[in-house]
Order: sequence, then C-alpha cells, then structure tokens
Amino acid sequence: MSVAELITEPFDLDRIEGIAARLDLRQPNREALESIVFEIARHYEIDREPPPFEAVVDLATGVGKTYVLASAIEYLAADGVRNFAVITPGRTILEKTVSNFTPGHRKSLLDGMEVRPVVITSENFATAAMRSAMDDPDQVKLFIFTVQALLKPESKVGRRTHKFQEGLGEAFYAHLQALDDLVVFADEHHTYYGPAFSKAVDEAGTHWIVEVKMDKEMMTADVQGKREAARRWANYVSGDENVDRRWHYLLVSENDVTTARGAWAALKKLGGG
Repeated sequence: MSVAELITEPFDLDRIEGIAARLDLRQPNREALESIVFEIARHYEIDREPPPFEAVVDLATGVGKTYVLASAIEYLAADGVRNFAVITPGRTILEKTVSNFTPGHRKSLLDGMEVRPVVITSENFATAAMRSAMDDPDQVKLFIFTVQALLKPESKVGRRTHKFQEGLGEAFYAHLQALDDLVVFADEHHTYYGPAFSKAVDEAGTHWIVEVKMDKEMMTADVQGKREAARRWANYVSGDENVDRRWHYLLVSENDVTTARGAWAALKKLGGG
C-alpha cells in the first residue's frame, strides 16, 4: 500500500506525545515532528493531493535532526509504512546515520524507539539476510545510501546498486523505485538538490526534471535560455518513438518552492508546468 493509503487519520497527538517522551525530544524537534505529521495529513487527507509529497524540514545546525528523523520513522511505521530511505551527501554522514540506528552502538537512538528497523546499505544489500528482510512485508527497513550510490551508476558503488541482483530478480535501484510506501529523507538536501535528484525521487509515469533557481536569477537571459533549451530537449525525447516515457522540464524559484508548501500540484502550477 502507498503512504497515501496508509495515512487514514489526520494526526495522532497521543502518539506524538509518546514518541516525544521516549526519545526525549527537545521542543524544536517535537514541533518539527508535529509539522511533518500535519503537512503529510494535509497533503493526502485534507487537500487530497496525489503522491509524491515533498517538503523541507528547516532545522538549525546541532538541534538534533537525527532525532526528528527517528521520530518520523516511529510515527509513520505505526501507520504501517515499512520502507524508509535516508540519502546522505557523503560517507561521513552515512556512517553516522548507520551508527544512530545500530543496536548497542553508543550513539544509537533505538533505546527510545519501539520500531527496530533493519539497516540496509550498499555494503550489505546483496546478502541473503538483507534479501530476506526486504521480502518480509512486516519488517521495517531503513535504506541508508549516499546520493552518489543512487545517482552515479558509473561509480563503483553506483554500479553495485544499478546492477541486476539474482536474489532480488532486479537491480537494487529498481527495487527501491518499485516500493509504493517508500519514505525518503534527504539529509542536507541543500548540498545536492538539483534536477538529477528530483528525477530520481519522482521517476513514475511522466518524468519531471525540476530545476530550482534563486528568485533574482529567474528572469536573466542565461536562465531563460537554458529553460528553453531544456524544454526543447524534453519535447524531442518525448517525441522519440523509442522512448516509452514522457519527459517534462519545470523551472521554479525558491519562492515558488516555499509557496507550494510541499504540494507537487501547486509547484507545477507555479512553474507553469
């Protein structure tokens, strides 16, 4: 089932209270969890928008964003979501995140969680134990990868995730794409946000290349010229009889992203898509 089908109640304040107590959340982090829950519910239950839902959680450095991540996993898992992914900008943050969800590690947050996710990485996803976990519909999975592993198939780690895996019957990257309840957390998203990442997250049906520019750059000749070139490319590729998916290009400003408040339909409208 998709996340939209699993979210049946707008929000559960008692559940939030329990999670906040178990994880000893600071007030900003509790408010972040409340905002995540409310915005997801508003997208699916109130506005009746289609998936995917995308939003930015704006937190100050050092406030404890991993606690927000853990609390969101705890909340959504109680609704039946079983697949979560954390995408990191590099190896250092990946290793720290793995430690945060490893039983017995001194930095583990699991003592404050009821959920016990199986951590799956580029190093272990091809093992029999991880394949068994991925096949278990009741097991909560936490996939932790660097953005390079998912978006650069020419790299060593990227080749592993894009290569056909006999045990899975498909490439691992394709397996992630097929999960209809996958919730993706892009850690430090601002360091690598761009067309490639947006395409990877939103590869279903029509493919959208989404490019975000600063407000002051939107009407410059350079940006407008690149927009027209990108649109021509998308139209050309979509018109090729050998291409089985349609492509569209969307240029939006930072203000458009803020105004859309995570609603994909609103963002498309603001960008003229």
